[in-house]
Amino acid sequence: MNNINLLFSWAAPLAADIDAARSSILISTLSMHPPRTQSGNNLCRLFDALAAAAARGLAVDVIMAAVSGSHPATSFNHAAAASLASMGCRAHFAMPARLLHAKTAVIDSFIVWVGSGNWTAAAATFNHEAYIRAESSVMAASMLEHWKTEGFIHG
Repeated sequence: MNNINLLFSWAAPLAADIDAARSSILISTLSMHPPRTQSGNNLCRLFDALAAAAARGLAVDVIMAAVSGSHPATSFNHAAAASLASMGCRAHFAMPARLLHAKTAVIDSFIVWVGSGNWTAAAATFNHEAYIRAESSVMAASMLEHWKTEGFIHG
């Protein structure tokens, strides 16, 4: 492993990694809210980065929990999926039988993010969240294999 960092302010560095991506982005999250404003906050910055990556022709996949009445954090996931689709990203839903709680990212099969923050304005800006960012093709391959085994990605 070349580089491992612990980040408490995670949204801007993750957006920067997405901006620098050259081939693929895979995100997983329990909860994702589409931004309520057009710009000016960390959540907008993350969505803007995903939109720009999709516009550059990158494969952008987002896995999130299916909307579940028993888990209110999932209530905006369908709206987020529609927003992602309008940007050229692919959204995938994990069914409630096995609640998807992972918050991860794999960028270019090399950069791995694992942490606590959902893709919401509160998590990206105000909450006390933490992420580990690692540069490791081995960790990235392991995470991608996990999501492949779970049936969310192919190839």
